[in-house]
Amino acid sequence: MELIKQRGGLASLAHSSEYLKPLILHSLILGVMANTTTPPSQHVPTTSQLDLIAIMTELYGDGIYPILLCPPYLFIDVIKINNLRFQTTSAPITETTRATADEILEHIEAFSPDDWTGTNPDAREDWLLLGRMYKCSIALYCISSLQSLSILPSSKYYTAMRTVHGNHLYSLLPKITRRTRIRHFTIWPLVVAGMQAVDASPNVRRIVDEQLSELSKIMGCPTPTLAKAIFRRFWTSGQTGWDECFDKANVLWTGLAGLITYLIVISVYRLFSHPLRNIPGPKLAAVTHLYEWYYDLFLGGKYLFEIEGMHERYGPIVRINAREIHINDPKYYDEIYASGTHRRNKDAEFVSFTGLLLSSASTTDHDLHRYRRGLMNNFFSKKSVRGISYFVEEKVHNLMQRFEAFYRCNKVVRLDDAFAAMTSDVITHYCYGKSWDYLDYANLRTDVRKAVHDLTCSVHFNRIFPIFLAVLKKLPLQWLYAIHPGRSVVLDIQKTIYEQSAEAIHGDKYKIGHNDAVDKHKTIYDQLTDPSIPAEERSLQRLQDEGLLLVSAGTETTARALTTACFHIASDDQVRTRLREELRTVLPTPTSSVTWSELEKLPYLTGTVNESLRLGGFLTTRSPRIAPDEPLTYKEYTIPPGTPVSSSSYFGHKNPNIFPEPEKFSPERWISAGRNNDHLFKYITSFSRGSRICAGMNLAFLELYMTLAYFVRRFDVELVDTTVEDMKIVRDMRVGFTHRGEPTVYGRIVRVYED
Repeated sequence: MELIKQRGGLASLAHSSEYLKPLILHSLILGVMANTTTPPSQHVPTTSQLDLIAIMTELYGDGIYPILLCPPYLFIDVIKINNLRFQTTSAPITETTRATADEILEHIEAFSPDDWTGTNPDAREDWLLLGRMYKCSIALYCISSLQSLSILPSSKYYTAMRTVHGNHLYSLLPKITRRTRIRHFTIWPLVVAGMQAVDASPNVRRIVDEQLSELSKIMGCPTPTLAKAIFRRFWTSGQTGWDECFDKANVLWTGLAGLITYLIVISVYRLFSHPLRNIPGPKLAAVTHLYEWYYDLFLGGKYLFEIEGMHERYGPIVRINAREIHINDPKYYDEIYASGTHRRNKDAEFVSFTGLLLSSASTTDHDLHRYRRGLMNNFFSKKSVRGISYFVEEKVHNLMQRFEAFYRCNKVVRLDDAFAAMTSDVITHYCYGKSWDYLDYANLRTDVRKAVHDLTCSVHFNRIFPIFLAVLKKLPLQWLYAIHPGRSVVLDIQKTIYEQSAEAIHGDKYKIGHNDAVDKHKTIYDQLTDPSIPAEERSLQRLQDEGLLLVSAGTETTARALTTACFHIASDDQVRTRLREELRTVLPTPTSSVTWSELEKLPYLTGTVNESLRLGGFLTTRSPRIAPDEPLTYKEYTIPPGTPVSSSSYFGHKNPNIFPEPEKFSPERWISAGRNNDHLFKYITSFSRGSRICAGMNLAFLELYMTLAYFVRRFDVELVDTTVEDMKIVRDMRVGFTHRGEPTVYGRIVRVYED
């Protein structure tokens, strides 16, 4: 509360930010109502009780508030009653005290529900019932609670008044509970009725009990059920006083009030004292993560586009949640995702969604990541990849054979699934020494892709509630089969990788399978289980996590880029013709052979590869980096060490200042850039940048060049039920989702070239 005092108190705080007013009002209402059912010595310390009147008069307005539709005139009386009760804990009861109690009661009796309803012309009958209900309830609270402390006497006058108001309240409650628009707001009047029912007939008690049960269902909260338990005990106790019924603090009301108070305090800190308080952005996003969660969890991956809107309103740097900054400036990308000379950690709160916490991609610490990445650098170096390019070419030729078979039977094929089957075969062969041979199945198995899809569909839930994934990981696979029979494909892949990991630890190795020098090519397990590596880095869980990461990343990103390229090439005769003419220079016949080195020298093909990465081969998720040792400076803003900072590839790849007509697939832009000595590729961040650049980048390039060259040289595709709208990214689920989910391209092979 000291922080609130420093900001000038609740009233000053409410005026300082529109976003805090609902929280403050909610907190005060809960605090006041909690005190009505709490012994005076244990009242919730909202603020000075009588000071509340001025604040509430301003904030409460006409009393239209979601948790309590009490007329402000009467709500002020509740505050005064609470204050009078609280005074008895530190001062004796005097005639002045009793006179004040009578004045409060007279003020309540003077309230006219008809006059109050006149200020709320809509749904007049509803407002009239509410006004009458709260007048009876507050009058009963005033008499009963003050009699319980001997401030008011137990005279016939007050007994008669209690009886009149009690009977009126009992008659009103059934009418109100039948009115769907206002029945949610009867919880406190029902609490008053429950206490008064100690002197009523069993029938009245039964009605109160039933209405509390019904209200619990309507509200979807346990407060009415808790009240029922209190009243059942009280009705049979032989006691009749207010403070005998509510003889201890109501944990629920008090807890809610405490929670709201905490939210106010943390909101004040985030708005006015947090190190990021000067960074532009919506105040609501700075106050609470619920803003982000609403877009990503409730709307399903829409926060990326809300961030885009923030940049349009606030500029290139925005505070997108309580602790993270997003910068939309491609020229600053290399400062965020810096090279190894600058330490950059990953954000621990952002990597948990994968569940692969021991994989290199999820390693938060800069130095540990550098060590783990170093174990695989040679494995994925351009020299190593080039040395085994022949088996990638074999997988590509297998795919071409499948396309020829589809042509002969005139079959419509999902091209994205075909490319994913091929990339799965490549990455499993490359990492484990044996392919899973998805291309050999009649329907082109895409199990890895299904596993990735399963993960991405729950990515935001897993990020927000990482405990769920952590619990699942601890369960045996056979249990997961029973719990999630629909995820059997995903679990089969996990089981395969786990088994290969276990075999590797026990010394079994796999080889590429060719009797030449490259037979010495090591698998990923050879790299990661070398005896020179510390034991904790050779654990089974570590191998499993790294294996799942490599297989999923090695399948999906490259397949998406190929799918994007295929769609645009099939859609644009000019692009297709020009690319095919260029390919004829190195592939004189469709069945000729060509090397990766030769293909890299073709400018139009290189432009096609780059465009496929720009428009389809990237992660839409932001991947925050933390500079633990140094502040970052962007324009006039200083970003403190330890702050998560991100920059989404989605914005950089579609920046019209760098890529004019950014939605257009234009290999020509890369040729023009080359002539002008513009280094456009530095703005392609499909593989990230800096010390954490994707290890499999070279393998991906080999697949892209080889597949596009052989595919375009040999086939013409007619798109089926696929338009540019079907390729538009509309959700960020770590990877981009279209309205169909995964980018999906249906096509029919309509021509196979022989020359």
